[in-house]
Amino acid sequence: MQAGKHKRGESMVKIEPGAPFVKSEKQDEGNSSKKARNMNASDATKAHAKIPMPAIVRKEMFTAAAKASVETIRRWCGSYGNFVDEVDSSDQKLSFLRHVIMSDNLSVLQMLVEEQGLDVNHQIKNDDGSFIFAITVAAAQDGAKCLTFLQKKGARTNDIIMNGTSLVHEAVRFFAFKSLTSIANFGAHLFKKRDNFGFSPMDYISQKQGGLSVFTRGRDLTINGMKCVFLLAEHMDEKDAKTASYPFSKLFKNSTLMQKMREKYHDIFMNTFALHYSLERLMQRGDHDIAVFFIEAGVKFRSKSDLEKGYHDAIRTGAPDSLVKTLENLLLNC
Repeated sequence: MQAGKHKRGESMVKIEPGAPFVKSEKQDEGNSSKKARNMNASDATKAHAKIPMPAIVRKEMFTAAAKASVETIRRWCGSYGNFVDEVDSSDQKLSFLRHVIMSDNLSVLQMLVEEQGLDVNHQIKNDDGSFIFAITVAAAQDGAKCLTFLQKKGARTNDIIMNGTSLVHEAVRFFAFKSLTSIANFGAHLFKKRDNFGFSPMDYISQKQGGLSVFTRGRDLTINGMKCVFLLAEHMDEKDAKTASYPFSKLFKNSTLMQKMREKYHDIFMNTFALHYSLERLMQRGDHDIAVFFIEAGVKFRSKSDLEKGYHDAIRTGAPDSLVKTLENLLLNC
């Protein structure tokens, strides 16, 4: 299966005129037998011909992309032919294959590739008429299992996105931490790759101004976003990090701050705690420098009253002025 419209293969048999000949009884018998075989083959072809997808199936096919068993999709492929590029009725016009990848439905993707011949470099059409590689969708939508599968099957991983952006850039734009973890296993060099504007993945997530307008600009860091920050930092040295916006520019693999986070608080960053809860824990434990980083990076308190309590506790416990000042500025700008 390739992107765009494609024709079914057609076989043609050229019939040459031949000299007249006298049929023998044996030839008649053989020809009758061949005719019967051809009729049987024709009947079998008709029985297995692809038929239009019924409306009731089409209505459910995009839900099926995420939820149905692989046996169901396999049966549909046998009955209705190629429908991976069929799009839903949403404004985005998302294709069946995009739904499969967005749901990280590995069993269905594997069947499409290994049994139905889907190209691992299949390009999915966007609503604006442009195309995007299937593996790029997997990177952006946190489809880590599909991403790993496509990469192992030989999908391209370099120079597949416009403006020189990499799979890592795409993953951090959407805080796709599972995808980023997968990419780290085969493409560690991509963590340092810069786009055509000179921006690194850490520049993207730090919301550095300039370059492309499709950064994570204006988005608050989620727990997955912060996980992405730490994973990026693990692959960067000071030179790589310094182009990012403050405070992300002071976080790199050998920095004192990163070492402290790695040694003492790995559990906070790699679990499902809300970031504001992690922030409160950091302050309670007395790790004020890490707390300041969190706050400067955009992590927010749950409410103004929690912020006021944090400010009160910081003064009461004699916290460094760096933390007191940071909290004070937040309160003054509320």
